[in-house]
Amino acid sequence: MSQSPSAPLPAEIRATRPLTVVVAACTRRRPKMLERLLGSYAALEVPENVTPIFLVVENDETARSTEVIAAFEDKLPGPLHAVLETVPGIPMARNRGLVEAAALGADLVLYVDDDETVAPDWLTEIVAAWRGGTAELIGGPVRLTEPQAPLSGPQKTVFDGMVKRFATKEARAVDRMKAGQADRVTVVTNNWLCDMRLVRDLGLRFDEALQFTGGSDTKFFRDARAKGVETGWAPAAIVYETVPPERLTLPYQYTRGRDQSATSFGQKVAEGKWASAATSILILLPLKALSLVLIALSLPVTRSYGLVSLFRQAGWIAGRLTRLFGRASKLYVKTTGN
Repeated sequence: MSQSPSAPLPAEIRATRPLTVVVAACTRRRPKMLERLLGSYAALEVPENVTPIFLVVENDETARSTEVIAAFEDKLPGPLHAVLETVPGIPMARNRGLVEAAALGADLVLYVDDDETVAPDWLTEIVAAWRGGTAELIGGPVRLTEPQAPLSGPQKTVFDGMVKRFATKEARAVDRMKAGQADRVTVVTNNWLCDMRLVRDLGLRFDEALQFTGGSDTKFFRDARAKGVETGWAPAAIVYETVPPERLTLPYQYTRGRDQSATSFGQKVAEGKWASAATSILILLPLKALSLVLIALSLPVTRSYGLVSLFRQAGWIAGRLTRLFGRASKLYVKTTGN
């Protein structure tokens, strides 16, 4: 006889119960970035009644980050575990992290990316968002930091545009949460807290069919919402992303917009959401094309932000059109950064 899924914890229990929290990151051939992330963990505040465990999931044929990880084993405010997931693909690595978190007895599992660092109060703020509400899947802001290598003029222009774009997304998320529109704030793994009830009782996993396309965390979010999971936002839980210089080009912005659009459209079709897929082609596509013209005309005013938006928008249009003819995204076949 199958057991019914457990209900979310009552608020009075969430507020005070001792928690085991697994802080996880997936990595692949980016030792310098991983080193910076682990260094930021070393400065983390640990909130009361929280036992943190740190986890690195290396997604490669062989372990290449052993020395970097070993250097931090005695420097973090909790034990550090490392596992190797040899099947390539971000969802495979993320799912391995969920398995390991369950084995470590986690109440909550948190994800950040290996090209990020966390603010000293990040853990305090994101756990407080869980304790103080009823959401079981919670996201937070990502802000950009400039690479340590000197940037060319064009790279600096793209970077400035991306900073403004991220700030706009952050402000929009706050406004939507205040308006009671949590379903319109997508929670993804660059700053992510998940109650393990979702994994243990609801059976949520990252879709491994999206091996190299990206989008498995967005689908996790949609699957959670479809099961009635409440999602939330922790506006003061800040992480910082370091952008590799090779991403600071307009062609890369176009490619990223194209591949994300193609993946989104492909998921709608795969899930049988024909009305949504048709709307995105018949209605949104012409509107996006009109918006592209308006963005181009506003460039003298919007400058770097408008330039990045122009190439992202063009990528969105191209992604929808190319996916109609069967082209799938391969966004994460190649690793960028070090």
